[in-house]
Amino acid sequence: MKLKFILGFFAILTLFFIGSTPSYAADETITFDVYDENDQLVDVIEEPVVEISDSEEPIFSIMANSYYFTASFSSNIWIKNRANFRNPQNVDTSLSGRYPGPYGIRIYNSKNVYQGRIETRDAANWISFPVSQRAPRGDSYNFQLYNSGSGKIVVKEGYVYY
Repeated sequence: MKLKFILGFFAILTLFFIGSTPSYAADETITFDVYDENDQLVDVIEEPVVEISDSEEPIFSIMANSYYFTASFSSNIWIKNRANFRNPQNVDTSLSGRYPGPYGIRIYNSKNVYQGRIETRDAANWISFPVSQRAPRGDSYNFQLYNSGSGKIVVKEGYVYY
């Protein structure tokens, strides 16, 4: 009985992974500048650019929870009105068209203490911010998207994975 349950569980898990594998653009990367709580550059991360077609659902890892959002802003906007997300991993955004300048996310802990920010200047339409770089496990965090350039940013769809 236990063996049937375990085999069934792994079969479902295998189907989940097969159906949700993202595709990566050949030889293209996106660069993230990671800043600490004093806005000092502490790391530069390069990750492959993810290509998402309209028929694919953007699920990159198994997370217990996710939050879907859309947004339109010129300066900054809080995700879910500054709600806290426990143990976040990524904040993913699909932008409408090219954005006008440096675009990033500010990270605050559950006591609203600034933890740092992650910023990109790359022109990818799908951006997956690795917020776990500035949001260690064991606490809850809230996020503010910001635009350092001119013009408006439109997030067609966004996800917080936590």
